[in-house]
Amino acid sequence: VHTTRSDGTGSREAVARAAARAGVAVVVLTDHGDGRRAADPPVYLDGVLVIDGVEISTWSGHYVAVGAAPA
Repeated sequence: VHTTRSDGTGSREAVARAAARAGVAVVVLTDHGDGRRAADPPVYLDGVLVIDGVEISTWSGHYVAVGAAPA
């Protein structure tokens, strides 16, 4: 899910609220980035586990990275 950190329309708190209303237990945030920003630690918001990742765009496509150390 993308948030307002890149081209999404909701904050991570808003995404967590929507996920909770839909009965979703875990959300992985995959805002666009280049892997240089340290990920936020996992956190429960509105009872939903929110995991911070990044979507890295390359000439070969998009890759999602979770738990990778910043370059």
